[in-house]
Amino acid sequence: HINGGNVYVGVTGSSGDWLEIDSSGIDINRNNVSVGQFTDSAMRIGQLANEHVIVNTSGMKVMDGTTMKAHFGSDIHLNDGQIYVGVTGSSGDWVEIDSSGIDINRNNVSVAQFLDSSLRLGTLSGEHSTIDGSGLKIMDGTDLLAHFGTDAHINGGTVYVGVTGSSGDWVEVDSSGIDINRNNVSVANFTDSTLRLGKDADDSSFVNFSATSIDFIN
Repeated sequence: HINGGNVYVGVTGSSGDWLEIDSSGIDINRNNVSVGQFTDSAMRIGQLANEHVIVNTSGMKVMDGTTMKAHFGSDIHLNDGQIYVGVTGSSGDWVEIDSSGIDINRNNVSVAQFLDSSLRLGTLSGEHSTIDGSGLKIMDGTDLLAHFGTDAHINGGTVYVGVTGSSGDWVEVDSSGIDINRNNVSVANFTDSTLRLGKDADDSSFVNFSATSIDFIN
C-alpha cells in the first residue's frame, strides 16, 4: 500500500514511461507524454495533441487535437472527412456524406444525390429526376424525357394532356401527330399530311384537309 501524495511507477522525466497516481486520478505517460488519463468523471485514451477519445458524462468524443471528429451522446454527431453509414463495397447499401453533398447507394450504385445546388432521385444509367437551377428534368439515362423550368418541354413517347379514359377530355401528342379528344372521342386530328376538324363518326359532320383537297363530309 502506498498512500498519500503523488505516486509514480516507472521512469519519469524526458523519454520516460510511467504511471502517475494522485488525488485527481491516474495518468499514463509514454516518452514523457500523457497517453491515457482516468479521473472521477472522465477518461481519455490517446495524446491530447493528436487523435484521442474522451468518455465523460456527455458521452464519447473522438478528437484530433482540439478538433472534434465525432460525438456519441444523447445525439450522434459525425464531423469532418467522409462519413459512411452502412455496408460499403460490392452489393453494399450505404449513405456517404462529405463536403460535396450526400449520396445514397443501393447495391453499390448511387440511387440519390443531394448537392448544394441540385438533387437527383434514381440511378444515372436508368430513369431518374434531377432538380437544379434550371428546373426539374425527367431523364432516362442520358435521354431527356421532360423539362419543367421557365417553359415546359415533354419529349419522347406519347404525351397526354388532360383526363384520359371514359368521358375524358385530353390532347394526345405522339410521333404520328396530334389528337384532340372530347368525352373520349377524337374531335380533331393533325398529322404531317392531313387535318381533320370534327368527329369521324356516322352521326357527325367533319372537314378533312389534305395536300390536294378539302373534303366536307356529312
